[in-house]
This record gives sequence, C-alpha cells and structure tokens, in this order.
Amino acid sequence: MANEFKKNVGKSISKKQAKEWIARFAKERQKDTGSVFYGRNCIEEILKDQTISGITFFFARKTNSEGREYDDLILVGTKEDGSLVWNDEPIVKSSSPNLTTMNEGGGSGTYNDGKTCPPHCPTGQTN
Repeated sequence: MANEFKKNVGKSISKKQAKEWIARFAKERQKDTGSVFYGRNCIEEILKDQTISGITFFFARKTNSEGREYDDLILVGTKEDGSLVWNDEPIVKSSSPNLTTMNEGGGSGTYNDGKTCPPHCPTGQTN
C-alpha cells in the first residue's frame, strides 16, 4: 500500500457517465446529502504543504441544529505513503484570504463545513 497515494490518482470521466451515477445515487438515497461544496481557499490551504500529495475525503454523519442527521465530508491532507496530515498546532492566520478556520479550536489542517445539498445545491444538480 505504500506510495499508492500519488498526485495523479483519479481519472476524468464523461459528463454523461457522471450524470448517470449522480442520478442513480439521488434516486436510491433521496433523503441523503447529494453533494458538498468546498471553496478553493480551503483546498489550496491543504495543498500548500508540499509533502501532501492529495486530499482524502471522509464521509461523516452529523446532526444539525434541528436534531436531523445528515451526511457530510471531512477533508484531510494525505501524503504519498497514505499517512494523514493532522497538524497539532492551531492555525493562527491562514495564508488564504477570507478562509474560515475551523470552529471549536480547529487548527488541525482538516476542513469541514462545506455547503451541503440540500439545501445549498448548485445549478443543475438533481436532488
């Protein structure tokens, strides 16, 4: 498993294939989160560490303020050997303008609080 987390992991797929898979998920899991948006700033903040080869997206189950459970994503920088980058030092100031640091202490270099769909759906998403 070592060194399987290269910068070039992943591949492009057709719009048709992507829409087919998204629609199938939406049909089968109608009450679940359909997508999560993260801004460029937090992604660039993770990738600015040159030891990181990519980002691992963890599925997470959270509860909103009304007590309703929903699916979300947590982004963690990952090195080529597969090790996750958990920074213990709090982030005092981000190099990216207007980047919101994590609440409740945060500072781990790990990000959450993207915009989930629903209710924040991009134009053209089927959900």
